[in-house]
Amino acid sequence: MRLERSGFPATVSISNNLAMSDSKKQCDLCGLNVEVDGFELKTVEGEKCFCCEGCKGIYLMLHEEQIIQEQAGSENSPDNNS
Repeated sequence: MRLERSGFPATVSISNNLAMSDSKKQCDLCGLNVEVDGFELKTVEGEKCFCCEGCKGIYLMLHEEQIIQEQAGSENSPDNNS
């Protein structure tokens, strides 16, 4: 096994990158794996996925101006207060 200067095997970063591409999506706020669907937001940067309602809500508050609003009548729309 070859070692880099840092003392870590040279193949670690390559094998970790391959494993990451096969893993589940990660939360766009905290980085945890997304285990349950349904916590998504459409933004000007693309769709964001979250692991829970809390992360989705915090992201929504911090990036309010980037959120693309759902069509009128959507139950998940933040503007639907009925």
